Amino acid sequence: MTSFLVSTGPMTNRRNLLRGTALTGVVALSGSLAHAAPALRRPDPVRSWTSGDQIIRVQDEQIAGAKPADMSGYERVTQTLVQPPLAPEHDQIAQGPPKIVEIEMVIDERLMVVDEFSDATIWALTFNGSVPGPLIIVHEGDFVELTLKNPESNLMEHNVDFHASTGGLGGGALTHVFPGEQVTLRWKATVAGCYTYHCAPGGAMRLPRHERRGYGAAARRIDGS
Repeated sequence: MTSFLVSTGPMTNRRNLLRGTALTGVVALSGSLAHAAPALRRPDPVRSWTSGDQIIRVQDEQIAGAKPADMSGYERVTQTLVQPPLAPEHDQIAQGPPKIVEIEMVIDERLMVVDEFSDATIWALTFNGSVPGPLIIVHEGDFVELTLKNPESNLMEHNVDFHASTGGLGGGALTHVFPGEQVTLRWKATVAGCYTYHCAPGGAMRLPRHERRGYGAAARRIDGS
């Protein structure tokens, strides 16, 4: 179950700005096809935004129709994420009833070396600075409450799709954030297993690029597993 909590944070006018420049982005894209881009060129923030108003409209409709959930009876704990291959601190066996596990992920667009012998690099769309992103570990019945941040220093729109979550495209339809925005999403871990998460902003050209350059894993534990 996926439930949207808090809409985007400061700089929400950035969304309207990018809407207004969408047509300019199309013109810029068509004019650039005849020229090969430099291998290490940062993505153009205008050309990379092609989602259109449909995704925003669906997101706004889902937010408007969502009913607040009473979570007052749940204990809140914070899970500090760490870079792989390490795992965050957690209990092997659940202690007490299900909890709300608060996590924070910051999207960081950065140049990363993928082959130290040839110095080959890519512009990675990382979660907390690594590809793959950090491992999230909870127990069955817990709620994952994620705050996703897209800093002003980034150039592109991002979101996160949890394969461990259902509804709202695994949260992908509810977490679109432009540079300078943040969003909070809560979903319930109901089936044990290990599931991927990734950025999925939409579009035939953008989805594969975002997905392969920024992904991670979330695990739900059965007690003692």
